[in-house]
Amino acid sequence: MRGDRPWSRIAGLVCGALAVIFGTFSLHRTGWTVDRVFQEFWVATALIGLVLGCAAIGCPISDFWRARPRKRDWAWSMAVALGLVAVLALTSTHTNVDLGSLPAWVSAGGALFTAAGVVLALRSYQSTRHSDLEDQANQVRLLHMLPWPDGLDANRKQQWRTEFTNRSKDPLYEIEIHGFRAQVEDDADAVNMRAFAETALSEDTPIRSGGWRRQAVLEAGETFNIRWESDDPAEQNPAPAFVSIWYSVMDANGRYWNVVDNNEPEKVPRPSRRLG
Repeated sequence: MRGDRPWSRIAGLVCGALAVIFGTFSLHRTGWTVDRVFQEFWVATALIGLVLGCAAIGCPISDFWRARPRKRDWAWSMAVALGLVAVLALTSTHTNVDLGSLPAWVSAGGALFTAAGVVLALRSYQSTRHSDLEDQANQVRLLHMLPWPDGLDANRKQQWRTEFTNRSKDPLYEIEIHGFRAQVEDDADAVNMRAFAETALSEDTPIRSGGWRRQAVLEAGETFNIRWESDDPAEQNPAPAFVSIWYSVMDANGRYWNVVDNNEPEKVPRPSRRLG
């Protein structure tokens, strides 16, 4: 059935175009006003045919919009053109409308097409900038973050470990984790975590201290880990700007990016101070 869809679109466009043409021709011969639409059958029929023809053309345009998101500028152009045709058809066939002289129409048409060209140029520029930004973020997308449970602390609360792996072919710089949240007890909400490190004072006596949340350079293919424990409840932020993790990174071209949870990387200006 999917192979029939292009033919149905073409049939809809052809039938819609014919309905618009015949409806416009009929209205041009009879003329129309609002009163005549409700009083004369053929005027009403011609107007309904024009409207239905525009709808038949609009359906394939809407389908094109949904099926090809990257071609939405074309869909916009077709929709605007359809709207202009409908307005022109209704205006030119109305009994009480004076269409004016040809030079006036040429001047108005030139202004209209100039405005349309400016709008399309701006949309094309915005689309190009968005595409360039998507390409720039590719390396940051290849920084893979994996959290997993890492034993229990002295209070029987869950500890966590985050592992960052650079899967790109170039080094990444100034990776800094500004916040990490995780569940430390069953049936409890996630809480803010603090980084820690353990140093073995003796074989059975580890000393725990604050951990380092930054990595100056992460070469291609390398990995670094951070261990986390539950933070002091008094230090908990009641309204964090992230759900599970927030970190920043500088790519190989010197661009800075923020990454929040599983969202797309967000390009940010070079910070004059640490973000966290």
